[in-house]
Amino acid sequence: MFFRKEALEVINLSLGNQADANRFITEVRSCGEVDIWTHASYSEYLLDKPGDDQYRQERDIIMKARQKEGRPMLFLEGYNSFKELAERLKHLGFTGAIYAFTTLQADPVPLGPEHIQNISSIKFPLKQYTGCWDRLADLSSRAQLRSLQAGGEYLMFFDQEDLKNPKLNPKLFQKHHERLAKPDAGRLFDINGTQITSLPRFCVGITAVELVARGFDVSLSLPAWPNKLWRETPFYC
Repeated sequence: MFFRKEALEVINLSLGNQADANRFITEVRSCGEVDIWTHASYSEYLLDKPGDDQYRQERDIIMKARQKEGRPMLFLEGYNSFKELAERLKHLGFTGAIYAFTTLQADPVPLGPEHIQNISSIKFPLKQYTGCWDRLADLSSRAQLRSLQAGGEYLMFFDQEDLKNPKLNPKLFQKHHERLAKPDAGRLFDINGTQITSLPRFCVGITAVELVARGFDVSLSLPAWPNKLWRETPFYC
């Protein structure tokens, strides 16, 4: 049974409420799947990088269909736009429980209760917040998930040709490749079920890498933007 109500209820798991966490675990376990949307409406808050209308249309169609079939969804939403999340979902006709984590605006790390009280003071680098990904992985494990679907903004891929660009740090990308190559890592797939060998980055890609590195299979099958190789994108953000 899903926890469904007529009214939309956005449950912020960053608050650390154990009853909410148990509710998420029970609902996801009963379904066996979950969609993770990372900064799904990010470009709509930027004037200089307006995003893509086709992506938005596909995103809304998929979200509505998933909601109608009762599929659990988890949103990683920046703290500046978190208040607008409920209004956007109401506009799409959402009802019932929707789960979310508060993140930074420019990083998808799912923050915990120890961070969100002073979120504006958080500074990069975010190495000290890696435990936040462990918290999400623990929730997913307790829900008996082994695979997840992901989408949102931004998603770009880096291959060996990209890494020849002097703007990039090859050692950093080598580190991420090594994490994904560990024996206990999960696998990364595209929408056709083909295993991905290039490295996904930016907010959607980081979400995927962090979960794959913790043993989950991740399918980048939900709408994402720009969803191209870094050198082929209209901007280098």
